[in-house]
Amino acid sequence: MKKQFTALLMSLSLLVGGAVTVSADSLEGKENLNNIAEARAYIIKSSSEIANELENLKMSKENVTLIEIHDVIESYYENNPAPLELANNDSISLEDVFPNESQKNQLNNEETFSLNEFISQQKENEEVLSFSTETTKTDVYVDKSGIFILHSEIDPNSAIRAAAWSYTANERTTGSAYNALGLKMFDLWASGSFRYDGSKVEVATKDGGYERKFWGSTLELTDRGRGLSRTVDLEGYKYAEVYSRLRTESTLGFRWFGLTLTDTTVEVKIGSTVNGNVYTGGGSI
Repeated sequence: MKKQFTALLMSLSLLVGGAVTVSADSLEGKENLNNIAEARAYIIKSSSEIANELENLKMSKENVTLIEIHDVIESYYENNPAPLELANNDSISLEDVFPNESQKNQLNNEETFSLNEFISQQKENEEVLSFSTETTKTDVYVDKSGIFILHSEIDPNSAIRAAAWSYTANERTTGSAYNALGLKMFDLWASGSFRYDGSKVEVATKDGGYERKFWGSTLELTDRGRGLSRTVDLEGYKYAEVYSRLRTESTLGFRWFGLTLTDTTVEVKIGSTVNGNVYTGGGSI
């Protein structure tokens, strides 16, 4: 079975007494270097091919569901698994494979990483594939660090009206993370509906949660709030938001978006303007 990469420790080789012998540590170090090169080639190739397959899916049909997106990803890794010597190797980290990018993308322990904001930034760089149906919108970012999905859905039967207020339908946004070998780690989601009157907006209903996947068993996940609400005042504009947060800790050095998730809080959110325009990291739907 496939395992996520962990930290690399390399040994120095010794030549003893002029004899033409190579130590076991030297052979192990050489093998690790070869594995790092092979891992780099596999990850670059798989991320490129998955991006192409998702692009083909987008071009082939108008309405694409989240299930279809997951099927493309999981089918790819089923048909193109990581080499056994990599999948069973617990001595290499993603930082070893892409050291320059890992060092550049370190995250301070006190920072909160917003999946919504990250996807929005990548959309500005035109590096996100967006899919939709009548009631859903899904943004997918494919990178050497992994595959990351922000999914929003609306319940068309949940919108209600009351005297002075108008109400949005209940909508949900979900963040999903795969590691570099295509192993799904966890989902984090928030949902809510909002009431608004053109000058004010409030959270009407709220919910949230997370689900650890099998390959995320090595992560320590701490609930930092599921389906919480808050008001935001930004440059004179008012918003209401529902959000969920997780504290992630991993002695194995698990990376998400190329960022170190040791002692790090991650977040997804959904919000509304005073005019009832609901937004997530991928925009309103």
